[in-house]
Amino acid sequence: MKQLILSMALLISATGMLFAQNDDDATPVVNRMRMNKADQTFKANANLLNLKAFVVLKEGRMILELAAPDDFESFSNIDSLLSVFMKDIAFYKDSLDAYPTSGFRIDYVLNPDYDFKKIRFIRHPQQGSTFLNKSGTMSRLKFDQDTIHILINKSRPGIGRKKDVPCQIPYTIEATFIVGNYYDIDNIIKDSILHPIIDTLAKISRDQRPRHDKHPWFMNRHPLSLVYNPYYTGAFGKKIVSHYSYLLQDEYSIFDKKYHPTHWKAIKGDVGVGVIRNTLTPMCELGYQFNRQIWPEDFITHDALRISASPYCFFANNTDGSYTVNDNWFLNVSWGTLYGKPQHGWPGLENSLGFGYLVSQKGNYFKNGTFKLYTNLRYDRNGITIVPEIIFSDRCRQVYPGVTVKFF
Repeated sequence: MKQLILSMALLISATGMLFAQNDDDATPVVNRMRMNKADQTFKANANLLNLKAFVVLKEGRMILELAAPDDFESFSNIDSLLSVFMKDIAFYKDSLDAYPTSGFRIDYVLNPDYDFKKIRFIRHPQQGSTFLNKSGTMSRLKFDQDTIHILINKSRPGIGRKKDVPCQIPYTIEATFIVGNYYDIDNIIKDSILHPIIDTLAKISRDQRPRHDKHPWFMNRHPLSLVYNPYYTGAFGKKIVSHYSYLLQDEYSIFDKKYHPTHWKAIKGDVGVGVIRNTLTPMCELGYQFNRQIWPEDFITHDALRISASPYCFFANNTDGSYTVNDNWFLNVSWGTLYGKPQHGWPGLENSLGFGYLVSQKGNYFKNGTFKLYTNLRYDRNGITIVPEIIFSDRCRQVYPGVTVKFF
């Protein structure tokens, strides 16, 4: 009678989602309001997952999906957690073994606030029959893998409608094991490698992130994916491959995506012409630019801090009829945002404010204590930039406008 009841339970659960690798969690945005109660219980909320780690194991793969680096602590005792998991499902062993060629998904939900666990079994019947012929002896093979999901329900402080009223945001973190058979978990436990793997991933996720990661919203804008093969002595073994600003769907897609760092530096140069009072003068600019990515989905739009030097070259006649060049050098600092497309309410592709100070003076075009304020109106990413300026000369006794047109 007991075997019949267990078999019926497995049969009923098979009407749900069939296999973990085809799970809807691959969709970036999950509308939980449209999920049924079972999916809300046995699925992590993808909207709150900002850190994903892929690990190669001897017996298969492990995938960790977390909200923040601190969540690694919940899996620090993962060996003990898996040992308890295997004891809890031992009661169902006979029913699972009744389908030797099927693939199973096993969901195991924990909540630190309660002493009970929730377990779900989903059977995936093998498509067709696969056999091995060896010396005339036929053996039936299992090709579909088993998937074990270990989910832990957690909560973290949130921002409530009233500042004085505490708010807790519930979320779920998940460890997924993809193995040939569910009982391969016993071999993974015997290897005693999971604990050092978790420690390594936790350390890398903290050490390699930008140092200004001090705010909760930063992880939401810059999620992190890690790929790690602890058995490989090459690049993957010596250094975990980490990618910011998007969550990989699998460890292989890391080779398909064009990676761009969140911070990078560049040398910028321009040539152009300026109008200073009523004089047309050539100029050039050479600078060093620090760039900071803003949005994960748009590498073109980014903040930029630019430090540059730019001379204005004025030509004058000597008494002997020859020409001399009076070059007046400004040291400039500007900060702003570069856009990938025109913005509403602002002309051009750059919104920045700059300050320039005269550090080298020749001729009588500028007087001591000269500085300028300017903005860059870039009309093409690699083309023309118009720079309106206000110049303060002779210690602010003279104020007059200027304009520069830069190319490249």
